[in-house]
Amino acid sequence: MGPIAPNNRYRKIVVAVDKFKGTMTAPQAAEAIKEGIQKGFPEAEIRLFPMADGGDGSLAVVESAVGGKRVFTEATNPLGATIRAPYLMLGDTAFVEMAQVSGLNLIPPQQRDILKASTYGLGEVIRHAVEVSRARKVVVAIGGSATNDGGVGMLEALGFRYDAQTNTLDSSQVDNVTPHLAETAIEVACDVENPLLGPNGATPIYGPQKGATPENIPILEERLAKWSEAVARWRGLPSEELAQFPGAGAAGGVGFALYGVLKAKMLQGWRVFTDMMNLEEEIASADLVITGEGRFDGQSLEGKLPLGIAQLCAQYRKPLWLLCGRNMVPEVIYRSHGICRLVSISALFPKDPMKNAAEKLSAAAFHIVNQNSFTNS
Repeated sequence: MGPIAPNNRYRKIVVAVDKFKGTMTAPQAAEAIKEGIQKGFPEAEIRLFPMADGGDGSLAVVESAVGGKRVFTEATNPLGATIRAPYLMLGDTAFVEMAQVSGLNLIPPQQRDILKASTYGLGEVIRHAVEVSRARKVVVAIGGSATNDGGVGMLEALGFRYDAQTNTLDSSQVDNVTPHLAETAIEVACDVENPLLGPNGATPIYGPQKGATPENIPILEERLAKWSEAVARWRGLPSEELAQFPGAGAAGGVGFALYGVLKAKMLQGWRVFTDMMNLEEEIASADLVITGEGRFDGQSLEGKLPLGIAQLCAQYRKPLWLLCGRNMVPEVIYRSHGICRLVSISALFPKDPMKNAAEKLSAAAFHIVNQNSFTNS
């Protein structure tokens, strides 16, 4: 099928897309969508915005969008091996991607040990950014972690000391280890709103994908409960107030440590990246917006990129289409969030949808602009 008739209604199209995990990076997905859209709307101006929401790939997205200088430092991975970990300097702001140093992707599945996994390396990277690169603001993207230590390791690398026997937190050495930490503003890009504890907390929701078994989930939960009591006592606050705030359970409790101990500002991951790229202004002047990600499911509607883009489109009354690898959201639900068209690769190519994924995503993009009605799945 060739290009459809020129459509003056869609003169400017904004493509703001996340990675298709396991098959395409966000820039690769954006280019594939552009190729398909151009076949349908050859005269349209197509603006690409590869996006992230705080998980793995976030640093590369920021670097491609706004530049900056990559800095490397030695740090420890979740199981204690020494690696070279990067972060990005943008003026006096450091952008740190947790997945680059404490990420699940760094540990082969057969070696994962959630009982031992530590965020110490994340603290080492933050310390280097503050003390060596002289960052006065640190933005930490905390998705994709392999850990469930509540951020204890991160804090210990910054000079805090936690005694599990007495369940006490000591901050007396912080000024010696990271003397400029108190002068540094910390912001957190977080794509989930889970509390630290309970059935929707860090351990039962995200522990299994990091290697937690039914036998050690209660052990991990008890550790985090004790840790939250220690922090609350150190802060002089009720433990429930800190442990239950939205995002405390992110990255195995790193959100809890960043907010509860370092008093970081918690931000929705998608908002951090849209602000960096001035995406809101682009959407305001667009005729059509297209977003997408690999798996579109219930979590996508709980603070991840598609929902954030949907909110901006609703604000400026712009039509929103979505492309995904697989869709798990009923049509009545996604339409209620303002997504008026949806096409999934798995619906178009049910046999081996992940093979040649970029070509298939391009075909899905061509399909979405050429069809007035089709089955959404």
